Amino acid sequence: MLCMAVFLAYARIISYFRLIPDFRRLIATIVHVMKRSFLFYVILMTYIFASTFALKALRSEGDFTENFWTAYIMAFGEFEDYET
Repeated sequence: MLCMAVFLAYARIISYFRLIPDFRRLIATIVHVMKRSFLFYVILMTYIFASTFALKALRSEGDFTENFWTAYIMAFGEFEDYET
C-alpha cells in the first residue's frame, strides 16, 4: 500500500514538470507509455500469481514467498529450478 502511495506521489510530482515547456513532450511520452503498458502488467501479475498457486499445489515444501519468487523468476525466462 505504501509503495502504491509513493508511486502516485511521484506521478503527481512529474505532472508539475509539464509547466516547463522543455519537459512537456517527455512527460507526455512517459504518461503514454505508462497507460499503454498497464494492461500488460496486469496480465503479467495474474500469470505470476497463478503460477505461484500452481507451484504451491504441486510442491509439498515451501511457503508462498518462495513459490512467488520462483514464479517471478520463471516469468522472465530463468527456468532452472533447483527443486530436488
